[in-house]
Amino acid sequence: MEACDIYQGDCMDTGDTPLTWTAGRGHLEVVGILLERGDINPDKPNTLDLTPLWCAVGNGYEGAVKVLLGGAM
Repeated sequence: MEACDIYQGDCMDTGDTPLTWTAGRGHLEVVGILLERGDINPDKPNTLDLTPLWCAVGNGYEGAVKVLLGGAM
């Protein structure tokens, strides 16, 4: 199995990483899994300068916000 770049941008040219995409859509468990990797930068902005935290807050996903801020799921 070939590894992929965890920072690879999405196909929409917004530069959303997997963490940005999942946080902005409220996929709480996946956000937690990605953060557990230890090699993810949770503050990496996309090409619109939006971070995963901003995307979670902007879309009203309180659970994802808590996980991104270091809280439990």
